[in-house]
Amino acid sequence: MCEAAAPEYFSVDDEGVLTILTEEVPDSDKAQAHGAVLSCPVAALKLLSR
Repeated sequence: MCEAAAPEYFSVDDEGVLTILTEEVPDSDKAQAHGAVLSCPVAALKLLSR
């Protein structure tokens, strides 16, 4: 789910392991990243503000 919503930030391998591709999200993509975090089926992601 999160990979489909923001493939430039998340990747899920064949075993279902999630990899965060980058920790920095530009302001222009924050809504997309937030949607991906909300769509994570096991609530394993959290979006932090710096």
